[in-house]
Amino acid sequence: MFPKLNQTLCLGASCAVLVAGPARAQVDLAVFDATQFNANGFAFGALDPVDTSGGFLGIDTGDTGDLFGGAGSDITAAAFSAADAVLEVTLEVDPLNVASDFRVVLADSDDEFTGDEFQFFFDLTSITPGSGFVTLSQPLLSPGPVFVQPQFGNFPGDEIQNYDGGVAGLQQIQVQSAFGGTDRLKINIDSVKIVDPGGVPDPTLIELTTATFASQPSSFDFGTFQDPGALDVSGENIVINADSSAGPMMGGGLGFNGIDVDFDTAEYQIEVEAKLLSGNTAETFNVLLGDLDGDDSGPGLGSEDYLFAVDTADLNEADFTTVVIPLGSGTETSIETTFAFTNGGDGLQNFDLSQLQLQSDSEDLGFLALEVARVSIVEIVADGGLIGDFSGDGFVGQDDLNLILLNFGATVLPDGFDIAGLDPETSPSGFDGIIGQNELNDVLLNFGNSATPAVNAVPEPASLALLGLGGLLATRRRAAR
Repeated sequence: MFPKLNQTLCLGASCAVLVAGPARAQVDLAVFDATQFNANGFAFGALDPVDTSGGFLGIDTGDTGDLFGGAGSDITAAAFSAADAVLEVTLEVDPLNVASDFRVVLADSDDEFTGDEFQFFFDLTSITPGSGFVTLSQPLLSPGPVFVQPQFGNFPGDEIQNYDGGVAGLQQIQVQSAFGGTDRLKINIDSVKIVDPGGVPDPTLIELTTATFASQPSSFDFGTFQDPGALDVSGENIVINADSSAGPMMGGGLGFNGIDVDFDTAEYQIEVEAKLLSGNTAETFNVLLGDLDGDDSGPGLGSEDYLFAVDTADLNEADFTTVVIPLGSGTETSIETTFAFTNGGDGLQNFDLSQLQLQSDSEDLGFLALEVARVSIVEIVADGGLIGDFSGDGFVGQDDLNLILLNFGATVLPDGFDIAGLDPETSPSGFDGIIGQNELNDVLLNFGNSATPAVNAVPEPASLALLGLGGLLATRRRAAR
């Protein structure tokens, strides 16, 4: 599809058409599927049990008795704006299905003990049974939920879909049959997703913060972190203070397990954002990643913990510092068989992540005093930023093209111009003194790309041809990367 034409800008004899760039790639904000159900799911009523043997959620209420039931999962807390989000269900209808609809329930936590459940209605009457998988979608705010009630076990929340507020945001996704229904519901669900159709992907895969620690049902602390006053997770950041403990922070930690997150270590790294507190004498602390490799039935088929040491000399008391830890073979400090497992895994960082922890170093006799904003697993973005992203929003598009063309020939950088978008081959020392041909090429040759390679929306050649730039687009050889 050709982009919409907006306006034409002429530079001497050459003209360029400013176009409304290609749509940004869809971003998945939260996902409930068979993998998530197997890792952390539950079912009740007529939907118990759920069959996941086919790689999808086999939903069947049967055809006798009380046909109300549900299946769902607690998820890593997702924060997003409901105004930008769409609820998307990919499913197929079985020929034995009789029910005309089903429901999706989203649990929005507003505080530690308050929250609401928002129920959305999905019509099945337009889908031909046995015709394969189709995707149904609807915005969260229009038409919106058909029913709102207090989140199970909590006091009523504010009844507003403000998933970016409170201590957790979206905390749970469920699929339910109609309450009081008498028709058999038999469908296979590939996934239930909350998506942002036009968003810029968040490079963070998963992280340990006070918010995720509070929202995860499998969160825990242990050892000397349980000493009175030694650990505080009630505020914005995780505070660890051995001065309040009876002794050095030996053999202690916090984190959560019960997760199932697959990722490629070549594409991700660990980031620890923290600062020291007065009185710290510990030289190191550890980040632990658990890797589940099998069913613990023999050597190599268990689970192992990879420990990565953080040197406190890289931190200071004045402000927060982000320490980056690479992933890949040999980058770990040590490998240990996961607690309660008989067998370790295969000894490779091929992560099916089962747990994430922050630990004191049991061999370091110093006092650990630390404030931690986050321990994150983050997708790697190329050094120097995304080439052509002069607006700094993680996407090369219309705003970047306008920024170059409207300032073409300028020797002073305009407000909002981010030199991280420069190609290091043509501007190895940063800005070369003039906004010109190189910067324009940076935008055109990367137009439509985002900071996350997996979801890049690359424009077709026809889209670039529409730019009509004539001699403005110079040919440039690029070294292989």
